[in-house]
Amino acid sequence: MLKAMIPSLKPGATVVVVDPDPIKDRDRGPESTSKEEIERDAAESGYELVRTEMFLPRDNIFILRVNAR
Repeated sequence: MLKAMIPSLKPGATVVVVDPDPIKDRDRGPESTSKEEIERDAAESGYELVRTEMFLPRDNIFILRVNAR
């Protein structure tokens, strides 16, 4: 999904992903994504992980930026 969005975004655009935290919300199982998984998937899709916000009780917020093309 991340890779498919890139043609619609301006270079350097910011994308925000809110995803369950696998440690804070163990009940969701495979639907949860670790920071390492997001970082790897983002890099493979042409983004960099700029920041991670972890203040939500069950989810994390990942701020991604499209790499320059």
